[in-house]
Amino acid sequence: MEMLQRFLGRERHLDHLLMHGRFAEAAALCPSALGNSESAWQWWIGNFARLQQLHSLLPYVPISNPKLSPATYEGVLVELLLSPHSSYHRQIPPTIARWPPSLYNLGAVIAGAEGKLLQHGSAIQLQLLAGLYVRNRDFVEALDVYLRLLVAQHRQHHAHLNGDPHGHPTDLAHVHADVDGYPQGSRANHADVDQNLRVDSVSDGKIAGRKAGDVGSPDRGNTSERDLGSSPKESIRWPGPDVFEFIREHRLVRHLLSPSHLHLHRLPSLFLIHPRRTAALLADNIALAPPETVVRQLLCVDGPSALGLPEPPEPSADVLSLRDSPAYEDSPAGSEILTGRERRMALHCYLHEVFQRMPEASTAFHPMQVELYADFDRHLLLPFLRSSDHYPLQDALNLCVQRGLVEEQVFLLTRMGDYKEALALLLDGLKEVNRAIMLAREVKEPYVWKFLLKRSATNPCLVTALMERASDIFTPKQLLAGVAPNTYLKELRQHLLAVLAASATEISLRQGCIALMESECVDLLCLFILQSQSATRVSSSSSTLPTLPFSLYHPPLQQQPSR
Repeated sequence: MEMLQRFLGRERHLDHLLMHGRFAEAAALCPSALGNSESAWQWWIGNFARLQQLHSLLPYVPISNPKLSPATYEGVLVELLLSPHSSYHRQIPPTIARWPPSLYNLGAVIAGAEGKLLQHGSAIQLQLLAGLYVRNRDFVEALDVYLRLLVAQHRQHHAHLNGDPHGHPTDLAHVHADVDGYPQGSRANHADVDQNLRVDSVSDGKIAGRKAGDVGSPDRGNTSERDLGSSPKESIRWPGPDVFEFIREHRLVRHLLSPSHLHLHRLPSLFLIHPRRTAALLADNIALAPPETVVRQLLCVDGPSALGLPEPPEPSADVLSLRDSPAYEDSPAGSEILTGRERRMALHCYLHEVFQRMPEASTAFHPMQVELYADFDRHLLLPFLRSSDHYPLQDALNLCVQRGLVEEQVFLLTRMGDYKEALALLLDGLKEVNRAIMLAREVKEPYVWKFLLKRSATNPCLVTALMERASDIFTPKQLLAGVAPNTYLKELRQHLLAVLAASATEISLRQGCIALMESECVDLLCLFILQSQSATRVSSSSSTLPTLPFSLYHPPLQQQPSR
């Protein structure tokens, strides 16, 4: 009886402390006041939870003697996750580090909290949920949460750069808390709780990080942080793993092409975060992510026929124009992630990466790449045209004419055999006379030289260039015959002198060659006569006679019969 009275007295004392708001003192007295009574501990845990002071009692919740029911520990973690107070969130990492996994069912904790967190959770709550997913080896679900956070962060960054005061998502309201919502110095003590990795640049998704422990994230790195605004409050941080390394380590590439349980388009999300790293990731795993499937998702079309591709894919002129696809303008499907231009940029990065590594894997999309290179990498278009044979020349030429790409037009016209048009572009568009003469020498067609001779009548620069570089083809008389009177030819005197000097040198060289040849012929003839007049020894014992340069036997002349 005395022990019961003492126990009730302690509980009344705890009630008194709670009524006066002395929550820390009441929590510290719970181990001695409640002892090993499992039911008492469960009641007082609920009492603290109703007063929203569970974080004060959490360090004193027993894990043995007494060992509470798994539902109690699960309820505590769910309460911490769902609470809107950051003080609750700070308690989750040390609690997970302190409690053995055998005390509770992590799957039950996730099931009890994910529904509300995925709808209304803050950034910190979603980060904690992703950590629990990883700890429970639900890597696909964790990836979806990471992508959702990064997409929201990307929008926040661009809204800030565009000066949109309403562009900051409420999901990221707590991102700027001390070390992402955890008290300074507390994270380093929990090596398996959470990892703080920050975005170097939100616009390009370069991620570096600092090791501070993670619920299951494998990534480790160096801290790198970049302020994106004029004040420290505008700094944007990404407290999660490098998603690309996360995908590689857990082999999630094949899941990028499947629907997300968050109604999130995984592939466009990755391209929004960092197009080139996403393209490299897909190109490294081309067997798991075929180019046809990736392109179809980026263009928001269904089936090979929508891409203009036969089955199996083969080069086709129907896929040249991107303007016929929904991705040229903002498409309804997935438009909440990528705009039409962003989708085409993602498509360009991916096809370019595949072309660099395995050109034969994307030959069906080479016609499409002509337009993509013209839009996003003008300097790479000409090397692509030279490297590939799987695009319609006429369609590519039409596109270059529309965009005013003269250099590419010259190459395509040359490849199509229209040398006159190519020379005309070189002379009129690029003003490169020397390149026109080089092209004529490569072609080695007489009509090309006749075309240049005809054009020289109205192009004084071409006349002097032909005098200098094609003197073996045309004489000065031929070049000057068609020039109109009183036409000014720059440095004509010097060019004529150079032609005459070259002609004189050629004549002198020919005369020297003829004289040398005649001299050698005379010397050889004299040697022949000398050898012919010398005696030759003939012996009867010789089995064979030496070969003489002339015959020793002359047959007698036959007498002609008299008439």
